[in-house]
Amino acid sequence: MASLLSTARRLIEGGKSPHRRQQLPRRPHHSMARGEGGDNMIASYIRTHWRGEQSLMRTTFVNGIAAYLVVIIALVALGELTTSSIVLYFGLGVFFVWWVWACVGVFRCAARAAFHRHSTLQRRIGGVAALIGVLLVSIFTLNDVIRLHLY
Repeated sequence: MASLLSTARRLIEGGKSPHRRQQLPRRPHHSMARGEGGDNMIASYIRTHWRGEQSLMRTTFVNGIAAYLVVIIALVALGELTTSSIVLYFGLGVFFVWWVWACVGVFRCAARAAFHRHSTLQRRIGGVAALIGVLLVSIFTLNDVIRLHLY
């Protein structure tokens, strides 16, 4: 009994128990500073979105809706400035790379919000709404590709 009390006292006071494994320091959940290996902030931002680690609001509105508007406006302006099919196909390629990145990030973040057992009801509803939004945007985009014969 005395041994048990002394072990408990050491744990409370910050001493290490010989039976516990050493834990590694945890990396912050949302690291926007320089990541491991000297990554810059842009690469870290792209990576955290792809993994679904950003907030649901940022992922949906900034990386999804606002970025969609920027990409579409840029593609429309590009179409007005040039008639070169190479430039237009390059623009479509950029759009589809962004589209996949945005959909995967929003899907992962929404799934985490909707199905995590510690999420509040509001987060679950927001996650399900974002999942439905990703599904609808994907269906409409693929329908447009088929209709425009871009495949």
